Amino acid sequence: MAEASIKLDTKTDAFQFLWLKNVSGFNPKHHCCDCLKGKRSELIPHNEGRKYPAGLSVEGKIEQPAPYSYLCAVVPSARGIADNVHILMEPDAASEFTHEDANIRVVVSGMRRLAIEPLPAIVQEGLPELFWRCRNFQAGWQLFPSDRKLPE
Repeated sequence: MAEASIKLDTKTDAFQFLWLKNVSGFNPKHHCCDCLKGKRSELIPHNEGRKYPAGLSVEGKIEQPAPYSYLCAVVPSARGIADNVHILMEPDAASEFTHEDANIRVVVSGMRRLAIEPLPAIVQEGLPELFWRCRNFQAGWQLFPSDRKLPE
């Protein structure tokens, strides 16, 4: 199997959170990064909630790409969610894709991008809004049906 790799360049300082993680399970008691079980990649430095600078460039092998990998780039909440980036991926040696917008450019090879489906309305009704709006939570719910238990 060919190695999965990523090249990421920030164009602005919009992102407060930026991480890449291998995803091996789902913990529905949490939302955001903590609901996706797995290890964060060391390619992207942890920035302790401070904004990532424009011009940050990251390139390298995606460690442990199976069964899934997830790239998350989130702007401060005051800006709204339209500029957030959520990329769910699974290994596929023949695939390559690019995501580019005003804030970031991401090129991935050896992975196939997967759509993240919204939660069904019946599930949303049983969750706080912070959970059902969270794209990470939606991805975990979608990928790991055996872990689907609503938080109490």
